[in-house]
Amino acid sequence: MEKLAKPIGIIYILISIAMFYNGTFHANQNIPDQFNLYWMATGGAFLIGMLSLFFSKGLLTSTYISRILVGSLFIVSGLIKANDTLGFSFKLEEYFAEPALNWPIFSPYSLPLSIFIAASEIVLGFAVLFGALIRLSSWALLGMILFFAWLTYFTASCNDAQILALEQGVEFHGDCVTDCGCFGDALKGSVGRSLTPWESFFKDITLLIFTIPIVLMQGKIKFNTLKDDKIILPSAIIFTIIVGAWLFGWWFPTIFTAIIFALYLFIKQNLVRESQVLPSAFITILASFGFALYTIHYLPIKDYRPYAISNNILEKMSDGKDGIYNDLMVYENKKTAEILEIDQKEYMKRWKEIEANYNFKDRVQRVVVEGVSNSISDFKPYKFYDNLNKNELENEALKASIAKVYDDYYQKVHVLQNIQYGYTDSVLEIDYDKSLYPLSDSTWAYKGLVEAKLDPNKQMEVDFTSYLLHLDKVSLFISYDLDLTNKEAWLTLKQIADNARSKGIKVYAITNGLPDMTNKLNKEIGANIDFLTMDATELKILVRSNPGVLYLENGTVKQKWDFNRLDHLSLKD
Repeated sequence: MEKLAKPIGIIYILISIAMFYNGTFHANQNIPDQFNLYWMATGGAFLIGMLSLFFSKGLLTSTYISRILVGSLFIVSGLIKANDTLGFSFKLEEYFAEPALNWPIFSPYSLPLSIFIAASEIVLGFAVLFGALIRLSSWALLGMILFFAWLTYFTASCNDAQILALEQGVEFHGDCVTDCGCFGDALKGSVGRSLTPWESFFKDITLLIFTIPIVLMQGKIKFNTLKDDKIILPSAIIFTIIVGAWLFGWWFPTIFTAIIFALYLFIKQNLVRESQVLPSAFITILASFGFALYTIHYLPIKDYRPYAISNNILEKMSDGKDGIYNDLMVYENKKTAEILEIDQKEYMKRWKEIEANYNFKDRVQRVVVEGVSNSISDFKPYKFYDNLNKNELENEALKASIAKVYDDYYQKVHVLQNIQYGYTDSVLEIDYDKSLYPLSDSTWAYKGLVEAKLDPNKQMEVDFTSYLLHLDKVSLFISYDLDLTNKEAWLTLKQIADNARSKGIKVYAITNGLPDMTNKLNKEIGANIDFLTMDATELKILVRSNPGVLYLENGTVKQKWDFNRLDHLSLKD
């Protein structure tokens, strides 16, 4: 161990110096890192290096620290993914898609893979903390971190290439994944924003720095002794509180960890040492996979998405902030090639000097304060104008929605028939002049005002957003893929719709299906449910169930139900 400590210490100190130099003098200004994850990785490398190089048991101490940090973080990260395995599977589908990694062979297995990865993270986290099956666990841990580090680097590089192509006006081929899935959703719901692709990469590098000592010292790590448990278990509980409860606002990781620790200690107290590992592993695996399967069957127990219960959708559609930007002119010094960026106000003060000594190069926009997007921007359910019923046509909110787009699809036309010659004349309402078509002398017969389509192949989409979000009570049936739902589910929803209407609650279904499909479904189940259409991606965010139900009051989400709890659904009077 002592022979290994000094080389490790030297390598880690050199790594930390290189990272410090790069971060200080060659930092890429296009890589935002508001969470300082790059500097966490730098500090971690320096800490391990100093402990290993200058303290007799420094490497052992580094290994303890690494096991606590990596094990605890893997548990919390795994539980966040397992809490929303369906959402994690959607993110994997994005990665597997042709424009991204182009691994379509894995797309059908996105959901099983999401369950396996999430549960495996939890299991590996506990294995590292317990010192159980450490050779297998440490190598599996290293392999998983290296894979995700490569994946986040690929994503970050892709985003940089896309931004550069946009700036240069060059066509970009491909599709970049913009955030880190469930972990990102949890951060959005707790601190207001996700990790950028580069921040995700720095997170993985930090984990890698702390994982390497575990791999190198695996031969010295044994199943925990009582002394090990006294050091590692309380520290891990504290770390899950910091990351889970404080950062993510979720106490469940701490409670889950404490329960597993209690079962683990019970096993150690009641079984001889040689028989303790397998029962501990079995309980951990059962609990981890069991939790992932529970959230698949029902809904996430912690909803970090903007459509969570008690959130007002209208407020979430306007909670963003505009950014502040500075428009600058770029000049190059004629003699020294020095670049000068200057705004209009400063230019007017120095224009003579600049014109004499500099050549104009470009105009750029620099971010002073980064803007924040609205939490919800794609909640836009619609119905085709031709399918509106009488009440909807008379509703003021829907009238306003119609007026915004009417002229793009329809025109109102006055139709008149010449009595003497029998021909028909059609005149746009804007051009109609009654004096040119006298009815009193029986020259013309007025046939009425009709709507004429500008393009028969296009249908007008009437936005129902404002209408729905201002209803006192409305129940929304959500299906992000009608092809994956069954007739029995919709028969249950028909009963729920009848019950809701009897209580004065409006009912709408929002799906990815077009009228031909939804009309057919209504006939099959003998219902008259009003169907709206919306993008499937946003429907997946509304509720992680297909189908699922949302109950709103004036735009506030009051309750959610998954498909498996529809039989127990009850709506407020």
